[in-house]
This record gives sequence, C-alpha cells and structure tokens, in this order.
Amino acid sequence: MRPTTSTNTPQIGGIGGRCQNQWGADCICLDSGICVNKWNGTPYTGYEGNYPCPDDADNIMACVVKPCLGQTDPAECLWRERCSEVLAENTGGAAICPGDGDFVCCAHSW
Repeated sequence: MRPTTSTNTPQIGGIGGRCQNQWGADCICLDSGICVNKWNGTPYTGYEGNYPCPDDADNIMACVVKPCLGQTDPAECLWRERCSEVLAENTGGAAICPGDGDFVCCAHSW
C-alpha cells in the first residue's frame, strides 16, 4: 500500500487544532483537563478579542506543553513548520505531544 500525502490546509481551532489570533506555534486547542492531566501542559483561556480557540466550547483552551512529555527543557511541543530541530515525534503509541503528528517535540528556546 502506498503512503498518502496530505495536502489539506492545517486545522485551525477545534480539538487538536491550531490556536487562532495572537497565539504562537506552541499552542494547540485541547480540553483543559486533558491538557493538564494527560500532557502535563498549561491551559490558557485568553481574553476578549484574543481567545485562542474562540469557536469552541468553554472547556477547550490553548494548551502549551513544555517540556514535551518525558523530555526536559528546552524541549517543547510546537507545530512542525515552526520547529528548527525536531527532537522526537509520536511513534507506536508513545505519544509525547498532543495532536495528529504535526505538533512535535522541538528543541526551542525563546
């Protein structure tokens, strides 16, 4: 079976989607409880005019996962195209970042 290549536009908003407005490459929209309990992430609500996931239910917030699950700083989960050095990816059930594979563990320092 041949692998397929996705040419879809990246998902904006929605569970597992990219944050909107002025939120950066380290932000994914997730349920706040899953962000904290599964990914050891930090959920952010935003504010009027700058909500990260404005079209989603109130429990869906910006989730920042730093460091990546099981990794150390400065490793953090970022959207792949904003990552200059991928440290690790989700493989074989050993997920270290939420999302569908475009949100990867990246060597990043601000």
